[in-house]
Amino acid sequence: MASDWRAVVGLVDAKGIRTRMSFNYHSDQAVLLDGFTEANDAFTALVSDLDAVTDAHIYSESLVYLKAGDDTVGAGDVTDVASVLCYLSGAGQIPKYHTMRIPAPVAGIFEADLVSIDKTDADLIAYIANFLDGGFWVSDGEFINDDKDDGIKGGSWTSVKKTKQSVEKAT
Repeated sequence: MASDWRAVVGLVDAKGIRTRMSFNYHSDQAVLLDGFTEANDAFTALVSDLDAVTDAHIYSESLVYLKAGDDTVGAGDVTDVASVLCYLSGAGQIPKYHTMRIPAPVAGIFEADLVSIDKTDADLIAYIANFLDGGFWVSDGEFINDDKDDGIKGGSWTSVKKTKQSVEKAT
C-alpha cells in the first residue's frame, strides 16, 4: 500500500516573524510503518538541508499521514460548534476549566433542546476520555480531570451564524 505524507516546518526570524513551509512526500512501501520510516528519514534530511540554507530558526517540524483518495465531505457545518466545558482541577482544588470545541457536532451529544450538552452521552464521554491524564493534553500541557461527571461540567451549541438550523437538520 503506497502512502502520502505532508511535512510542515515552522520558521521564525530575528524579528519574531513566523512562517511555515509544507512539503508532500510519496512512498511506495507496502507496509504503512515502512512508509512512515521512509518519509521520516527523507524529512529529517530535508530539514537538515533547509537548516543549512536559512538563517531562520526552525521552531517546529511535523510529519502527517494523508489518507489516500479521501475527498469525502462531512454532512455537518463546521461553523456550528459544541463548546464542552471540562474540569481541569480535581475535588477540593480551585476550580479551573477548559473549553473543548467540536466542529459540526452530531445532534446526539445534545439534550433534547439541541443546545445543552448531554454530559451522559457515551460518544462524548469517549471523546473527552482521550484528554485524561496520560493521553493528549489540552491548554498549556494540562489534562482533563474526570473526578466528577467524566470530566464534563457542561456546555452548549454555538455557531458563527447564530442559528440552530444546521443542528436541527442533523436530527
